[in-house]
Amino acid sequence: MPEFGGTRCHIYIYETWIGDRTPGMVIDHKNGCCTDNRPCNLEEVTRKENDRRRVILNGLRRTGIDPTKIPFKELEHYLDPKNQCNPLAACAEERRKYADD
Repeated sequence: MPEFGGTRCHIYIYETWIGDRTPGMVIDHKNGCCTDNRPCNLEEVTRKENDRRRVILNGLRRTGIDPTKIPFKELEHYLDPKNQCNPLAACAEERRKYADD
């Protein structure tokens, strides 16, 4: 039985709408919002990638940027492993654009 509202809800939705999980992989929320359990926002990643994304998204939050307000195509810039961008040094314009109100 899924724990709706709990930590397994996104796993249940992924397995119901997308398919079985690959052993050793975890389900990640693409936009960083753990309550956004739409199938299009869920994807399989390694635990290492999941942890890396969490560090980046938390870094954005510490600078005053709400990652859930950033369109996913723009958010991919921060999450791209090839990107050398430091989210803790986000520019003032981005802070104003995506800041928590």
